[in-house]
Amino acid sequence: MKRRDEVWAKVRGKWDIVVVGGGITGAGVFAHASRLGLKCLLIERRDFGWGTSSRSGKLVHGGLRYLKQGQWRMTLHSVHERERLLRLYPGLIRRLGFLMPLYDADQTSRLLLKTGLALYDGMAGRRAHRWMGASTLTAAAPVIRRAGLIGGYRFEDAQTDDARLVWRVMEEGRACGGISLNYAAAVSIDQDRGGETEHVTVEDVLTGQIAEVEAPVVVNATGVWVDDLRTAHSLRVRMRRLRGSHLLFPHWRFPLSQAVSFAHPEDGRPVYAVPWEGATLVGTTDIDHDQSLASEPCITHSELDYLFAALDSMFPSLNLALTDTLSAYSGVRSVIDTGKSNPSDESREHAIWAERGVISVIGGKLTTYRLLAAQTLTVAKPLLRRAAPQNAEHGDPPRPQEGTRRSWSAQPYEREGSSSPQVVGGLSIARRAYLLSDERTATWERAADWENAGRARVRQRLLDRYGRDIGVRLWREAAEAERKVLADTDVSTAELKWAAGHEDVAHLDDLLLRRTRLGLVANQGGLPLLPRLRTAIQAEMGWTDAEWRREVERYRDLWLVAYSPGPRAASAREGGGGHL
Repeated sequence: MKRRDEVWAKVRGKWDIVVVGGGITGAGVFAHASRLGLKCLLIERRDFGWGTSSRSGKLVHGGLRYLKQGQWRMTLHSVHERERLLRLYPGLIRRLGFLMPLYDADQTSRLLLKTGLALYDGMAGRRAHRWMGASTLTAAAPVIRRAGLIGGYRFEDAQTDDARLVWRVMEEGRACGGISLNYAAAVSIDQDRGGETEHVTVEDVLTGQIAEVEAPVVVNATGVWVDDLRTAHSLRVRMRRLRGSHLLFPHWRFPLSQAVSFAHPEDGRPVYAVPWEGATLVGTTDIDHDQSLASEPCITHSELDYLFAALDSMFPSLNLALTDTLSAYSGVRSVIDTGKSNPSDESREHAIWAERGVISVIGGKLTTYRLLAAQTLTVAKPLLRRAAPQNAEHGDPPRPQEGTRRSWSAQPYEREGSSSPQVVGGLSIARRAYLLSDERTATWERAADWENAGRARVRQRLLDRYGRDIGVRLWREAAEAERKVLADTDVSTAELKWAAGHEDVAHLDDLLLRRTRLGLVANQGGLPLLPRLRTAIQAEMGWTDAEWRREVERYRDLWLVAYSPGPRAASAREGGGGHL
């Protein structure tokens, strides 16, 4: 906790912007503001990415179904952002082939689908879709239903580890001078008499310490909790909370090399099965969330029935059962409430509005977080102009000067070919070049070519997830035994040790459910692995034996209630509701 104490000591005082919320939206605003030279503080009352941003469908996509709903602009922006993110985070974000099987009853929709895919590719500026006959399609996905199959289309989107993306984006803000702190809650927000400064009371959830901070702008990026910090009683935008739940299966039990997208037999909603992190992910439901926001969202019996009905329809030969699942997880989306009877018909557009100096953000998608961050700071610009420059003890980063219109526009802020400094993997390009020259990289990779395939796979995973500089360092510092994957997962002990020692982990679930995804893809949430991992994790965290036991018990209880789809979890769940 030494680093946390050092960071906490810097929290008090004056800031240009305080961001409340450590999901992808907050991290995006934090990184963009810090890059612009603004003095920015981000606080998150739980762990970074604890909410929706670690519980998504793991897709970085344009939203093909939004074309059918007439949301052309959002699809266009999403497709463009998908392509940019693929360039900015190679390895962490990867292209993913999708198969869309069509059957006898789908003959009339084939032309419409072909047209939609052509538009989808046109927005990306590259042709990626093609028709596949029935025999070719079943060769690519042997487990799909064959009765009545006429063929199908293959198209491309992308996927990522959403929680890792949040961390990478936040690291970019830190590298530009910003400060972020998890388990730090905004207790209250009050305005001074002049109406130009917001006073935020921040509580350290772990220690109870209190700090007072000031800023002309507070960005409320708390997702489904956005109303907790809203300052006006007349709500201009109504929010609707929608839950999406997912299941994970072992790859050997549900083998897929490409994603399969298909319509649910009950309501026609798009459902998908996706290879992810060495497992197969199935999702998603889309229902109103009526569980308490104070606890972790969790899947219900009706959602389980819904997902298994979809699996039985498209993959009947597998005979999948609840006992085959590795885990389940649920996320709650904040969307703009337009009163649609079907939750899936609600738009995924976002809204930004300012109430005094508090700018609240509602809605949005993982894929378009950069656009949302840039637009938020465009709204903040007048508020920052009226505030006098702050002079912290060690000096503030320079404010953006008049005339830097491009930096303040609502366009993406990482620009290929831009003259402004870019940050990748938490380090500027110049810094990365200094720390890891091309010669060193080439030498290291040539030596790695002689290693066995398993070690090479682990090494490449570290490079993809952490960026080249940290990935190389992590690999070199790991002992030989730590470079091996754990059980039937892609996670290594080296990853766990690094995250425990360098990535603001406070609890065992931070480590197993967000910094790594071991708790989702390992049998029983990784609980059987903990005895052999104890020495490595406990040493990095500095926990006593009693603290280790408390953390294991805390994690076990949490996993059984919120992440296990088994019968022991069902009795602890509340809520539910039907599918619309």
